[in-house]
Amino acid sequence: MNFHSARLIGLVVVLCALVSCGGLFLSPRERVIFDAFTAVCKTKDLRSLAPYLTNTSRKTLALANPLLGLTGLFGSNVADQIAIECQTGDGLDFAEEVKVSDSRYIVRTRSKTSGEITEYVVLWERGTWKIALLGK
Repeated sequence: MNFHSARLIGLVVVLCALVSCGGLFLSPRERVIFDAFTAVCKTKDLRSLAPYLTNTSRKTLALANPLLGLTGLFGSNVADQIAIECQTGDGLDFAEEVKVSDSRYIVRTRSKTSGEITEYVVLWERGTWKIALLGK
């Protein structure tokens, strides 16, 4: 392998990392969102969100868990729906961060297919960034 071939391979690896990101070049606020969605896709269980949520949001998730179990009665299994979304979803494309204060950010993602923007509120809580489900 000559110098130019090695350099080209290195450039391709860097470009692939930049394009797919894989969480490599994320801010700490984007990282918590990326890690939360990765955990849910891996386990197919919304309870996997808990470590990434604020205290208040964890309580909200705990209250929602019994309702999520009921969806199986109506023919829709939550784990199945998560698996479908993770398989067919176009991933997280981080569009921008809006600093509200030192301890509060709004992180926007954009769908690669539809262009739809989704906003996540991320708060600094007990020394780490956490997602707030209800915006508080």
